[in-house]
Amino acid sequence: MSLVRKALAHLGLTAAVHVVMLAVLLGSAPAAAANTPSLTTSLTTSLTTSSSAWEECATPMRTLFCRTVSPTTPPPTQRSTDPRTVSKVVCNTATLNVRITPGTTYPPIATLTAGSVVFGTISNGWMALARPYAGRFVSATYLCTRPTPSSPLAPGMTYAPGTVVNPAEHQQVLVAKQTGGTTGSYHGRWARWEWNGSSRDQVGDTTTDVRFGKNGVLDGTVRIMGSLTTPAGTYALPMAFGEGNPGTRAEYRTITDCSWWMGTSGIPLGVFNRWYEACGTTFSDAEDLSYYRDKGYYRQAVVIAHNYYPPQITSGPGSSSAIFLHYTPAGGYTAGCVGLTNFTELVNTVRWLDPTKSPVIVIG
Repeated sequence: MSLVRKALAHLGLTAAVHVVMLAVLLGSAPAAAANTPSLTTSLTTSLTTSSSAWEECATPMRTLFCRTVSPTTPPPTQRSTDPRTVSKVVCNTATLNVRITPGTTYPPIATLTAGSVVFGTISNGWMALARPYAGRFVSATYLCTRPTPSSPLAPGMTYAPGTVVNPAEHQQVLVAKQTGGTTGSYHGRWARWEWNGSSRDQVGDTTTDVRFGKNGVLDGTVRIMGSLTTPAGTYALPMAFGEGNPGTRAEYRTITDCSWWMGTSGIPLGVFNRWYEACGTTFSDAEDLSYYRDKGYYRQAVVIAHNYYPPQITSGPGSSSAIFLHYTPAGGYTAGCVGLTNFTELVNTVRWLDPTKSPVIVIG
């Protein structure tokens, strides 16, 4: 059954249609259905005309009969994180192992030091992390409740310029600020800030420019996928990727010739707005990561978590997929990402990211 679903997904069926298999084996049609179209042996037509509630669709192996069922639930409401998400701090241990799955079957992929702040949902003694290391797990035995400050900022703490990000929660802050003017609404300035325990220091290159989507910057709760706008807001940075790890502590994936970032064609596979490895195939609305790597845009990149955490929106206000921080030439613009015009600063940013400091990007 799963192989059939994958075949249908590759034939272009999207989230708007659920395809329920009704009869397939050895080319036999459902005999009891009076409104079933006659069987065809064509292997080149991916989806032909429908008859009543039946549709005829072909795979390289056989012709199938399917019934289309309209979705009965509306798109989910935008949320930045799971409503059950809690904030904890690592305690009662010098280091805490980060694991791929709950349990100790597999070796740890990283460690968190005592005092590190984590966000996630807790179940059966394990926290499913939202940040840092989104999608990974740590033992809840070594997590304590964080002290609640009496005010938004503890005495002596300061916000990064142009933000209201509390340094008690995020010690690394990236800022991409739109400048507009005669050069266009997709131009901006770049800054990186780090809290050292007593003050906020600006780090990295201070002259780097930013390029936004061709149509500028729009509130992330209302921007629509495909609108060529960059979502404004404050977002986590769950992972980095590119041609090879430059030395970052962030979760990192190396692009292969089979690497994709999936759009709505990934919904039937459960990988909307996620990385996916698939060789020898193409997807109608996915990004071929190796293509953009070879073009120079994704030699190094960072995932910006707009519409990244569930529940995700696949169309309409708040929707997006593949919102990244990457390189963009000074004379260009993006399709909705944040582009740095200085490749060296981009590499240094990727190398600088530290999940234990809960880095976020502020776009506005």
